[in-house]
Amino acid sequence: STPAHLEELDRNPLTNLTPEEKKLLWQHRDEIFFRNKPRMLAKVISSVPSWTDLEVVDQAYSLIDPRNPERWCMLGPGEALQLLDSLFWDSVLMIGTKKEKKCKNPTKTFRPFREYAVRCLVPISDSMLVDYMPQLVQLMKTETLQDSALARYLMYRSLRNPYQIGQLLYWGLRAEMAACPPPGQHTHTEIDINEVNRYFTLFGLFLRRYIDSCGSHRADLIKQEDLVQQLRKVGRHVKDTVDSERLSVLRNDLRQMIFPKGGVRLPVNSAFRVN
Repeated sequence: STPAHLEELDRNPLTNLTPEEKKLLWQHRDEIFFRNKPRMLAKVISSVPSWTDLEVVDQAYSLIDPRNPERWCMLGPGEALQLLDSLFWDSVLMIGTKKEKKCKNPTKTFRPFREYAVRCLVPISDSMLVDYMPQLVQLMKTETLQDSALARYLMYRSLRNPYQIGQLLYWGLRAEMAACPPPGQHTHTEIDINEVNRYFTLFGLFLRRYIDSCGSHRADLIKQEDLVQQLRKVGRHVKDTVDSERLSVLRNDLRQMIFPKGGVRLPVNSAFRVN
């Protein structure tokens, strides 16, 4: 039977595991009790004793193998997003501690778990996906492959529902790209330029593929991009104006904005048009 202490771990998901608890949890990984608890998978993964022993790694893979009739139950969106978070995998390897675990190729080793997490996201509704879009945009930053499971999934869902999912994802990624500081600009926090350039390129390629495939949504996005550029121009003009004249300049510049025939959908909510 499952030790009562391990059952308590399920009731307290934020509890940090001790070395003894990890050893015990790994020993009992095949318990039906655990395999029916979505949030316990992350704790079991954290309890894998070695990521260099191929036999042990295969045992870990068997927990999520679709061919295994006793595989772990499907994860909810929250648990799936946890397995897509690079910070979780840093904690699995105990990065930055004296007990850091070795792993020859973390990206390759952990990829099956990330792909499993994406499979668990497949059944969720569009409305639920909208709720998780901010987190998914941030998780895209940790992707190392243009054709990763997460990128393929988001592309599929975006093309299936371009005016809701595609719209949100497009502007979510564009906002992250716009937030990248230009070369030489001073920032108040330390910036890893190579990392910024990496996901800037990743997002740019992803959006290019989307624009090439999204049909009529492309024309809408072009109109929205023009609207955003006009608003940025207004913002820069107002910023460069003395305080006493800013309101007058703002009103005048907004009156001079040009809208396409039929209006343009708002980037933040495609259900609304402005003209």
